[in-house]
Amino acid sequence: MASARSLLLICLHAPAGDGSAATTFGAVTGLAQSGSAVWVASQHGLFKIPVDWSAGTAPVRVSGVTDNVTAVTAAPDGGVVAGSYDRIWFVDASGSVTRWEWTTDVPDTWGGVVGGAITTLTYGVSMASTSDRDMVGSDLFVGNPRCLNVRREKTGWFERVGPDQVSDATTTRVTVCMQLASF
Repeated sequence: MASARSLLLICLHAPAGDGSAATTFGAVTGLAQSGSAVWVASQHGLFKIPVDWSAGTAPVRVSGVTDNVTAVTAAPDGGVVAGSYDRIWFVDASGSVTRWEWTTDVPDTWGGVVGGAITTLTYGVSMASTSDRDMVGSDLFVGNPRCLNVRREKTGWFERVGPDQVSDATTTRVTVCMQLASF
């Protein structure tokens, strides 16, 4: 039987590393474990907590991600992807933002690469053709109130999976993405 390690993290208030101030997460909206860190998505941004309890490490806010982060998922490269009402960020294992994109703001008719405010994120096997499923890596699935978007690992492009965006009455609600198993 394989052994598994579990970590329960209750995040309301954590002391700062230098003792001068405290890190307040506010409402925690998601957790992801990637490499040797736990990542906390919260109403006050994205935080990285190195899992090295002997060093007494404190949470570190990811610079440039200060919005109300609504979702976070571990990325295959050891970093994470985080999302909010208006952005999606790709963050490397060190905690640096390597890329970000706008989401679509339907009421104000501003376009973005994702169909709306991000509600959930996960990586899974490619839904593309059988030959593409053999590639290294996986696709990023992005849930939002209007559709499911997929960022293809092979091309880096975002695609829409769902009905055409005609009106709020005909939209698809995506609130939960689960880790997808191989087909």
